[in-house]
Amino acid sequence: YAMAKEILGKAISIFRLLSEREGGEEKYKASIAACYSYIGDIYRWQERYEQALQYYNEAVHIGQGPVATNGMAQI
Repeated sequence: YAMAKEILGKAISIFRLLSEREGGEEKYKASIAACYSYIGDIYRWQERYEQALQYYNEAVHIGQGPVATNGMAQI
């Protein structure tokens, strides 16, 4: 689980960096939301439900707006 969380954290950083380089966050919002959702899954599988809920909430928050359908589909 630790390695998966580390890799997903790096993926989030990469998606955010790509977003900054392209002038906005919209293109990668669904991917970032998916990463947060997967981290939530990791915590859920460990029965750490409060932490899981925090990551799921972050995923839902990021997945709103113009890509709500894509972001929510990932979650």
